[in-house]
Amino acid sequence: MSAWADHSTALLRRAADILFVTNPKGTSVGAFFGVCLDGAARLFAPTLARYKDTFDIAQVNTFYFLAFGVVLFNLPSFLRRRALPKEIEDAFEIIRRTKKDLTAVQVRLQYLALCADVIARATPAAQPVRGGARRPAAGGGSSVA
Repeated sequence: MSAWADHSTALLRRAADILFVTNPKGTSVGAFFGVCLDGAARLFAPTLARYKDTFDIAQVNTFYFLAFGVVLFNLPSFLRRRALPKEIEDAFEIIRRTKKDLTAVQVRLQYLALCADVIARATPAAQPVRGGARRPAAGGGSSVA
Protein backbone atom coordinates (compact mmCIF):
# COMPACT_ATOMS: atom_id res chain seq x y z
CA MET A 1 0.00 0.00 0.00
CA SER A 2 1.18 3.52 -0.64
CA ALA A 3 2.03 6.01 2.08
CA TRP A 4 -0.86 8.22 0.97
CA ALA A 5 -3.37 5.38 1.35
CA ASP A 6 -1.97 4.49 4.79
CA HIS A 7 -2.17 8.10 5.92
CA SER A 8 -5.71 8.50 4.54
CA THR A 9 -6.90 5.31 6.21
CA ALA A 10 -5.40 6.36 9.56
CA LEU A 11 -7.02 9.78 9.26
CA LEU A 12 -10.40 8.27 8.38
CA ARG A 13 -10.19 5.85 11.30
CA ARG A 14 -9.30 8.66 13.71
CA ALA A 15 -12.22 10.75 12.44
CA ALA A 16 -14.63 7.83 12.90
CA ASP A 17 -13.31 7.23 16.42
CA ILE A 18 -13.85 10.89 17.30
CA LEU A 19 -17.39 10.79 15.91
CA PHE A 20 -18.24 7.70 17.92
CA VAL A 21 -16.79 9.20 21.12
CA THR A 22 -18.37 12.66 20.84
CA ASN A 23 -21.78 11.59 19.51
CA PRO A 24 -22.20 7.81 19.56
CA LYS A 25 -25.99 7.85 19.18
CA GLY A 26 -25.98 10.30 16.27
CA THR A 27 -23.20 8.43 14.49
CA SER A 28 -24.84 5.02 14.94
CA VAL A 29 -28.29 6.19 13.92
CA GLY A 30 -26.79 8.13 11.02
CA ALA A 31 -24.96 5.05 9.75
CA PHE A 32 -28.15 3.00 10.04
CA PHE A 33 -30.11 5.74 8.24
CA GLY A 34 -27.53 5.75 5.45
CA VAL A 35 -27.81 1.99 5.00
CA CYS A 36 -31.63 2.22 5.02
CA LEU A 37 -31.49 5.05 2.49
CA ASP A 38 -29.28 2.93 0.28
CA GLY A 39 -31.75 0.04 0.56
CA ALA A 40 -34.66 2.32 -0.32
CA ALA A 41 -32.74 3.67 -3.31
CA ARG A 42 -32.03 0.13 -4.52
CA LEU A 43 -35.66 -0.88 -3.90
CA PHE A 44 -37.06 2.04 -5.88
CA ALA A 45 -34.32 2.00 -8.53
CA PRO A 46 -36.71 0.78 -11.27
CA THR A 47 -39.13 3.62 -10.48
CA LEU A 48 -36.34 6.18 -10.29
CA ALA A 49 -34.87 4.95 -13.59
CA ARG A 50 -37.12 7.36 -15.51
CA TYR A 51 -35.05 10.23 -14.05
CA LYS A 52 -31.81 8.59 -15.16
CA ASP A 53 -30.97 11.43 -17.53
CA THR A 54 -30.79 13.96 -14.64
CA PHE A 55 -29.58 11.75 -11.78
CA ASP A 56 -28.79 8.05 -11.81
CA ILE A 57 -29.29 6.81 -8.26
CA ALA A 58 -27.91 3.37 -9.19
CA GLN A 59 -24.46 4.90 -9.67
CA VAL A 60 -24.30 6.21 -6.07
CA ASN A 61 -22.08 4.04 -3.90
CA THR A 62 -23.31 2.68 -0.54
CA PHE A 63 -20.53 4.53 1.27
CA TYR A 64 -21.92 7.87 0.04
CA PHE A 65 -25.31 7.06 1.58
CA LEU A 66 -23.56 5.99 4.78
CA ALA A 67 -21.50 9.19 4.90
CA PHE A 68 -24.60 11.29 4.20
CA GLY A 69 -26.44 9.69 7.12
CA VAL A 70 -23.53 10.15 9.53
CA VAL A 71 -23.06 13.79 8.53
CA LEU A 72 -26.80 14.47 8.70
CA PHE A 73 -27.18 13.07 12.21
CA ASN A 74 -23.96 14.68 13.52
CA LEU A 75 -24.78 18.12 12.09
CA PRO A 76 -26.92 19.28 15.06
CA SER A 77 -24.19 18.50 17.60
CA PHE A 78 -21.62 20.17 15.33
CA LEU A 79 -23.68 23.36 14.99
CA ARG A 80 -24.65 23.52 18.67
CA ARG A 81 -21.96 25.44 20.52
CA ARG A 82 -21.26 24.35 24.05
CA ALA A 83 -21.21 27.40 26.28
CA LEU A 84 -18.80 27.82 29.15
CA PRO A 85 -20.07 28.85 32.57
CA LYS A 86 -20.35 32.63 33.02
CA GLU A 87 -17.59 32.81 35.63
CA ILE A 88 -15.09 31.16 33.25
CA GLU A 89 -16.12 33.48 30.41
CA ASP A 90 -15.65 36.44 32.78
CA ALA A 91 -12.18 35.18 33.73
CA PHE A 92 -11.23 34.92 30.04
CA GLU A 93 -12.51 38.46 29.48
CA ILE A 94 -10.43 39.81 32.40
CA ILE A 95 -7.31 38.13 31.02
CA ARG A 96 -8.03 39.58 27.55
CA ARG A 97 -8.46 43.09 28.99
CA THR A 98 -5.27 42.99 31.06
CA LYS A 99 -3.26 41.35 28.27
CA LYS A 100 -1.84 44.67 27.07
CA ASP A 101 -0.41 45.46 30.54
CA LEU A 102 1.26 42.05 31.04
CA THR A 103 4.15 40.24 29.42
CA ALA A 104 3.53 37.17 27.27
CA VAL A 105 4.78 34.90 30.05
CA GLN A 106 2.43 36.51 32.59
CA VAL A 107 -0.54 36.11 30.23
CA ARG A 108 0.35 32.46 29.69
CA LEU A 109 0.60 31.95 33.45
CA GLN A 110 -2.83 33.56 33.89
CA TYR A 111 -4.35 31.15 31.36
CA LEU A 112 -2.61 28.19 33.01
CA ALA A 113 -3.85 29.26 36.44
CA LEU A 114 -7.40 29.51 35.08
CA CYS A 115 -7.13 26.04 33.53
CA ALA A 116 -5.78 24.60 36.80
CA ASP A 117 -8.63 26.20 38.73
CA VAL A 118 -11.27 24.81 36.35
CA ILE A 119 -9.72 21.33 36.47
CA ALA A 120 -9.53 21.44 40.27
CA ARG A 121 -13.23 22.28 40.46
CA ALA A 122 -14.17 19.56 37.98
CA THR A 123 -12.22 16.79 39.72
CA PRO A 124 -14.41 14.79 42.12
CA ALA A 125 -13.20 14.86 45.71
CA ALA A 126 -13.67 11.25 46.76
CA GLN A 127 -14.78 8.42 44.56
CA PRO A 128 -15.90 5.03 45.82
CA VAL A 129 -13.36 2.28 45.42
CA ARG A 130 -14.40 -1.27 44.50
CA GLY A 131 -16.29 -2.89 47.30
CA GLY A 132 -18.01 0.33 48.38
CA ALA A 133 -15.16 1.60 50.58
CA ARG A 134 -14.13 5.23 50.28
CA ARG A 135 -10.64 6.57 49.91
CA PRO A 136 -9.33 8.34 53.00
CA ALA A 137 -9.38 12.13 52.95
CA ALA A 138 -6.15 14.02 52.34
CA GLY A 139 -4.01 14.13 55.47
CA GLY A 140 -6.17 11.53 57.16
CA GLY A 141 -4.78 8.27 58.24
CA SER A 142 -6.30 5.25 59.73
CA SER A 143 -8.79 5.84 62.51
CA VAL A 144 -7.99 2.47 64.04
CA ALA A 145 -5.87 2.75 67.19
